[in-house]
Amino acid sequence: MSRLGVTATCRLLGHHDDVIKVQHAFDLLVQSSIREGTPNAVLEAMALETPIVATNVGGTAELVTHGAHGLLVPPGSAGPLVEAIETALADRGASAVRAAAARLRIETELSFERRIQKVESIYAMLAANASATGSRHTGAAALAQDQRH
Repeated sequence: MSRLGVTATCRLLGHHDDVIKVQHAFDLLVQSSIREGTPNAVLEAMALETPIVATNVGGTAELVTHGAHGLLVPPGSAGPLVEAIETALADRGASAVRAAAARLRIETELSFERRIQKVESIYAMLAANASATGSRHTGAAALAQDQRH
């Protein structure tokens, strides 16, 4: 790190048992992936109200709405990423508002209970469609039937 000239501003912490305490020490979570599924680091930052700058890849855009929950930038270009980081650090009040909105989203829209409600509504819709058409084997019901045999 001294070769890179970042010793005064960066530390490699190694293993820590108290991840929440470490996360609360962050000024900002930066996720600069060029490919991503559903990024757990972003979910954790949202839950712990850490401001977020992330690339608009994979499931990140499904979690973070640009400007509402964090700042999203296109992948593969350092310029927009640097600008978003500077913006987030320069206006910490706006970053805190976005981080609080992200936490609220985790507690409501992305909560386990909400996800279960969505799954239940899909099953209810499939059951209603099956009843309306007189079919016993549509959608998820057919899949469940296939898995039993």
